[in-house]
Amino acid sequence: MAAVPFIAFAALLLSVTGVGVLAYRRGRRDATRATEARLQFLGEHARDVVMRLAGDQTILDVSPSIRRFGYEPADLVGQPAGRRTHADDRESLLALFNGLSPGRRDTGEMQEWRALTADGRWVWMEGDVTVLAAAGGAVEYVLVMRDIDERRRATEAISTSESRYRLLAENSRDAVFAFDMQGRIRYASPSIRSIGWEPEVLIGRSCFDFVHPDDVATARAAMAAVLRRDPAAGELSREWRIRTSTGDYLWVEGNPSVSWSDDGQAIAWSDSVRDISRRKALEADLRIKRQEAEAAEARARESLDELARVARALTVGEFATSIAHELNQPLAAIVTNGDTALRWLSRSPADTDEVRRAVERAIRDARRASDIMGRTRAMLEKSAPNLGSLSVSTCIDEVLAFTAAQLRRRRIAVRRTVEAGLPEALGDRVQIQQVLLNLVRNAAEAMADNAGFARVLEVTASLAEDSQQILVRVDDNGCGIDNDAASRLFEGFFTTKPGGVGLGLSISRSIIEAHGGRLWATARDGRGASFQFTLRTTPEPEV
Repeated sequence: MAAVPFIAFAALLLSVTGVGVLAYRRGRRDATRATEARLQFLGEHARDVVMRLAGDQTILDVSPSIRRFGYEPADLVGQPAGRRTHADDRESLLALFNGLSPGRRDTGEMQEWRALTADGRWVWMEGDVTVLAAAGGAVEYVLVMRDIDERRRATEAISTSESRYRLLAENSRDAVFAFDMQGRIRYASPSIRSIGWEPEVLIGRSCFDFVHPDDVATARAAMAAVLRRDPAAGELSREWRIRTSTGDYLWVEGNPSVSWSDDGQAIAWSDSVRDISRRKALEADLRIKRQEAEAAEARARESLDELARVARALTVGEFATSIAHELNQPLAAIVTNGDTALRWLSRSPADTDEVRRAVERAIRDARRASDIMGRTRAMLEKSAPNLGSLSVSTCIDEVLAFTAAQLRRRRIAVRRTVEAGLPEALGDRVQIQQVLLNLVRNAAEAMADNAGFARVLEVTASLAEDSQQILVRVDDNGCGIDNDAASRLFEGFFTTKPGGVGLGLSISRSIIEAHGGRLWATARDGRGASFQFTLRTTPEPEV
């Protein structure tokens, strides 16, 4: 009786155990299917290509990602794995399999090769191989490949670019440097040997150690502006001195540039440095020559001013007789009025009214004589040119007053015409009067032989067409300008007058050109000559 419960328990245990085994097996099968599904999902969606190969490297299976290269997986099954490998790269692919030894599942190395796509392109691939132990002891392989064509081409482009720039840097006459962000030298081109430094000696040292102490601030400012991406960086000075291996300094011109990361951070900078010491020496020589030229020009101006003063003295000397005659009149009148005043005072009683009138006449004549002497002294005085606003009309009147006696003696009629509202000119009054005096004197002498003709001197002043200059004309109806002499009229020491010095017109042109104007001569229709010059008007005051 006791055996029945045991048998029942055993049967129950057996039934439970059987159910458990079945459940365990079912769970294993479901897990395997899930794993296979995940692997299939990964194989179908991964960008890498996975191949299962037989021991002789024949393709047994291919992942769907092979379609990226134009193939269907079924088209490749049964074909050798290296069939579509570039002939020059088959050794690289075979190296993956040759590197496997018994008991070693993978080489641990990646190889690169070119594979042919369905449309005939060669693309670079990267891959490795793993050994699988198949049923019955057969050997199978898993080959995993990745498309690296873009990466490979980018690497080659970078390498080519680096080689090209290195070639340029190492063969350039300019010294090329690369620095870290602390200014330490990471690279120096071989051209630095031209100033005695070996590139290797400079590596790791601060670039500012070689800059002249007085120029370090300039070099740092240029670099800081580039780092700030300052738009005005190009306007900063990039010239400084660097030390040679002998301790001397030479001038260079830098051209710093910065390498930026994708997020806009400066990661390194470089500089191309050019030796400009020869240019600096030429600039220094040019400055000295310019200073010497300016000094020579100043001396020439002084000589011209002195020569002009002498010419004025000669001109006034020629008018000395007229001046003496003109002075005699007011001086004689003063004496007469003085005698008259004494006679009226000697009467008893004295006629004070007549005395007052005589004295007033004497004072008037004395002032007239003073004016004559003042004009003469102004023409002879030695003073520096004094540019300022001047009335062309007043200058003409003063010169005509100065020459009036001689012009009357030569029986020359004067016609003066000044445009109404004529603006003031910019110039030196004495020098402009000298030019006018010289032209008036020449005109008077040109009319000396006018037998049977009226002698007419015309002095005209008007605003030029551009309204920025005043045009002054001195016309005569004398002998005119000889064709042979016309081209040489303004040459120094050239004259057509007996006993002439030949300086008047040359000095006059120099004076007018120094005032920013022009002086020229033309023949008049019929008879005579016309001498004309221009003067700039006084600038309008800013409002």
